[in-house]
Amino acid sequence: MPCHPPQPLILLVDDEPVNIEILHEILQEDYEILFATHGGEALQVAAAQRPDLILLDVMMPNMDGREVCTRLKSNPDLRAIPVIFVTAMGGEREETIGLEAGAVDYITKPVNPAVVRLRVKNHLELKRNCPGRRPDREGLTWKPSYGSRFPHEPRYDNYLPTA
Repeated sequence: MPCHPPQPLILLVDDEPVNIEILHEILQEDYEILFATHGGEALQVAAAQRPDLILLDVMMPNMDGREVCTRLKSNPDLRAIPVIFVTAMGGEREETIGLEAGAVDYITKPVNPAVVRLRVKNHLELKRNCPGRRPDREGLTWKPSYGSRFPHEPRYDNYLPTA
């Protein structure tokens, strides 16, 4: 009997059960799903289960999603878990605040199932391919190229990972 790798573990956090049900329906075929209905519970589940990714509502009573995200990112054991905000707050200012809190992405409600699936899949692949690395130019070096059209023009294909 073949041994299948475990499905990635996704934590859904929303104070409205119907929103958890919608996201569960979208993701259940490809992922193992956990859920929490408030910020404190989300932090407890994240610490105990170490999900691979968290889909987090912004507007929740007591502790909002931004505070949950900030606490996750301040915990060395949890900071590498990607957080995607899922919220009805769709303005640029709200998205900027969410990303500044440490979220890797932002999905507005009502959700598009295809977009949810693809963003979750893409962020899990990024995490799997770059564990513990920041998605910036950290660890890259530039090597000048003499094959550029112009001698002073850098070629971006010459950025090489340092190993």
